[in-house]
Amino acid sequence: MSQHRLAKINSLIQQELSNFFCRELELPEETLLTITGVETTGDLKQTKIYVSVFPQNMTQRVLSILEKRAGFFQNFLNKKLKMYFVPQISFILDNTENRAETVEDLLNKIKS
Repeated sequence: MSQHRLAKINSLIQQELSNFFCRELELPEETLLTITGVETTGDLKQTKIYVSVFPQNMTQRVLSILEKRAGFFQNFLNKKLKMYFVPQISFILDNTENRAETVEDLLNKIKS
């Protein structure tokens, strides 16, 4: 599978799920969910959806909601995307923001 095609598939999946989450997904009040990335295998059998949750104390609750409804999201993608085979989705917490904050704190400590 070409990298260009894979990148387009990742982008389509991210766009469709992001739009769906904005309109349809009910999350606990004052919780923000962001899809930070999508990574699909070359054989199109699996895709990892990287998500960021704010506030952090809601992370496990939101991931639980996503995992319970994964089949529903899979069905949604099957209907929306014009593909012969839509990959099975799984949700993974993206800790990049937390790690960046930790590094920034360490750099500030070094400065002072």
